[in-house]
Amino acid sequence: MSEETKGTESQKEEVKESQTPETKKELSDDEKQEMKLKEEGLEKYIKDLRDENRKYRKQIEGIEEENKKAKESKMKEEGQLKELLDQKEQELEKLKKNNRSIIINSELKVKAQSLGMKDLDGLRMIPQDRIEAIEIDEDGKVKGIDEILNDLKKNKEYLFSEPKKAVKVETGNPGSGSQTAQETKSGMKVYTNF
Repeated sequence: MSEETKGTESQKEEVKESQTPETKKELSDDEKQEMKLKEEGLEKYIKDLRDENRKYRKQIEGIEEENKKAKESKMKEEGQLKELLDQKEQELEKLKKNNRSIIINSELKVKAQSLGMKDLDGLRMIPQDRIEAIEIDEDGKVKGIDEILNDLKKNKEYLFSEPKKAVKVETGNPGSGSQTAQETKSGMKVYTNF
């Protein structure tokens, strides 16, 4: 038996005990009927309150379950978003590294050619740690390549030839304009018109 039911029954007993035999006799049938209706009304009211209480408990349990599911869903979504964010950050780092590599390799090739490197495969002789030490500033300028290539040229002279120099030569024919001669490895001069 629940506490509320016990409380109601004890109240009834108190009412009955407080009535003396004289009081019991004095109650008319109408009064008895009225008391009975009040007791029934009180019992119905208590029953209604209990039913309403059960209904609210079920609603609370439903809401708590929904909250639990929502929290689990939110945590799952946050986990997926974090996972996606981590994946995108890794992709970004990979792209940055690839971009850096392309810029450095391009600069190495251009500078090596300007220094007279015979075969650009010679760039593979540069130690990887030296290439990784090359810096790119905020403006996109590459720093450290000249030093690396000058060291390579100093230590591996056979990879480099003297850069070809263009020489402007005036010909004896006044109507033909000027020509530029380039000297080849064999010492021959090649002339081009300007």
